[in-house]
Amino acid sequence: MIEHETQPRHLFSALLAATFVVSRLLFHWMGVRFDASGLDWYWQYLDIELLKNDLVRSVFYQHAQPPLFNLFLGAVLKVFPTAYPVAFSLLFKALSLALYFLLFRILCLIRFRAGIAYFAATLFMLSPGAVLYENWLFYTWPTAVVLAFAAHRLLRYGQTRRVADALLYFAALGIVCLTRSMFHPAYLAAAVIPLLFMASPARRRLLPGAVAVLLVVGLLFAKNLVVFGFFGSSSWMGMNLWKVVPTGGKDQQIAESRVAQTEPFSAIAEYPDAFRKVPDAFASIPAVAAETKQNGHPNLNHFGYIAVSDAYKTKAIELIAGDPAGYAGIVAKAWGLYLAPAPSYPLLSKDNLAALKGYRSWWIPADSRIWVPAGYLLLAGGLAAQLRRLSAGERTLFLFCAGTVLYVALLGNVLEHGENMRFRVQTDPLLYLAALVAARRPLERLRLRPKNRLVREMV
Repeated sequence: MIEHETQPRHLFSALLAATFVVSRLLFHWMGVRFDASGLDWYWQYLDIELLKNDLVRSVFYQHAQPPLFNLFLGAVLKVFPTAYPVAFSLLFKALSLALYFLLFRILCLIRFRAGIAYFAATLFMLSPGAVLYENWLFYTWPTAVVLAFAAHRLLRYGQTRRVADALLYFAALGIVCLTRSMFHPAYLAAAVIPLLFMASPARRRLLPGAVAVLLVVGLLFAKNLVVFGFFGSSSWMGMNLWKVVPTGGKDQQIAESRVAQTEPFSAIAEYPDAFRKVPDAFASIPAVAAETKQNGHPNLNHFGYIAVSDAYKTKAIELIAGDPAGYAGIVAKAWGLYLAPAPSYPLLSKDNLAALKGYRSWWIPADSRIWVPAGYLLLAGGLAAQLRRLSAGERTLFLFCAGTVLYVALLGNVLEHGENMRFRVQTDPLLYLAALVAARRPLERLRLRPKNRLVREMV
């Protein structure tokens, strides 16, 4: 008899919870604190006063970002008008605890021994990147957790064929698309439609849920098309694309264009006056009419940024097409940033980085320049040798994790140069899981027997 089978089924749940609480108390003792300072000035956030006092209307007229994270911010500010820093901190801690359980349970479901699953999940959750992003008020960490939840639900559906699991998987992907603009409806369709074909007996029961999620996300795109004249979840694509324009082309345009002379994401007052005009229909809506937030920081949701970004996009496409070699060089540099350690992102709390300086110095597994390429090698190995040996549910999990990682990596690195390591962090749990799935055969002796009743009950 295997030892786990005689243990209480809540043993590992208690161990996970205790490990998490103790580790977070130790990090707090080391000086790590939750950083909500960006709430006042981050470009992605609406004016804090609008979030508190004009939330629904302001989010409806938000064109710079998908709506969900600003809705979350506003809801917390309304419920906790003075204690919101503590509320955000506790909510993000809860997300991390959820991710810890998700990683453990997914590994148990693919028949790793519970002890090995505990060790692997703990290793990830103790990494400096996990600690830093957990203590930063931004949508990167919540996105990572929701994607892991989607992976868990997908695996559960592959093993049980319960309709509720598939519907939760659909809902999780919808939440991601309504939080992060890089997750396009095409990604959603690619992640949802194959599941419908896999689930032929239950297709009629799943189809309404899949269609509902696709419609909700599509409504955001339709709203932006009708209200603002562009089809997308964010109006910033052109400003982001300007970052990957080869330098030589930029120099020429700077000499010829007033827009090109101004750095993307500058205050609207720094662009030509024509961009500062707000149509009469929007003049009474501060979310799109105000040039600055009430604290003086730029309002990057000003109506003029739609045209500003479009101007950048037109020039960027022209210049990239004219210098593909130069563009390829920028993309290569973007991949270098993508592989940079998670703590290297410049907007992370300097105090938290200082508090973890000694801890980070010996945490070799956290260096993504080592483990991310190793993860990709395992993905390639899994595709080449393992895929047909996996069960249907495990194969679906692997393809979802690997597909999402590659989607974010490819899209992010061809359209962005600067924040690429942050883009990667939101898929780090999936890369970790996919690599472990791909490594199942070499680690076969560490698997738990399929008939382990305890593991089935826990997950």
